[in-house]
Amino acid sequence: MLARIIPVFALVLGGTRALAQVSTVVTDTAAVGAPTIETFCSRTRARVGVARISWSLRRDSLVSPALDFTVFKDGFERGLFGTVAADGRDTTIVLTPALRRDDARPRPFAVDAVRGRSRGPSGVLQIESLEPGVNYFWRLRADGGGRWVAGETVRSQAPTCPSDAADER
Repeated sequence: MLARIIPVFALVLGGTRALAQVSTVVTDTAAVGAPTIETFCSRTRARVGVARISWSLRRDSLVSPALDFTVFKDGFERGLFGTVAADGRDTTIVLTPALRRDDARPRPFAVDAVRGRSRGPSGVLQIESLEPGVNYFWRLRADGGGRWVAGETVRSQAPTCPSDAADER
């Protein structure tokens, strides 16, 4: 078990609103598996990069899984990340207070959580509109009885998706 305590801004998801609060995230790779990331170009939308994230919780005591993502190498430690409920019930992407500026999302964080599903302790979430060529860092975390437990951080590069279609103007 790798345990690392990191004070960050954690997000509590509820409906379409999120409350930011200072919390502690404990990294425990034995309890929370690393997400598996597959990136590809959308088949239905021109020039749109997609990430399909599959995940699994390794302990039944963990609930309310969330997927965190950032484009900064130390973004989780600095509180510079977005999050979405990993179970697919609420696909609202919420940014930590450090990233929110006048209700606008920084461009690499202007992604769309399209769809997700979960079965028991595992699930899949698909996120579209990744910024081409940008490195994204992903981690899964869950509520472990009043504390956030996170798994390993995984890096993936968003695809650059060329298209022969004419630009819409």
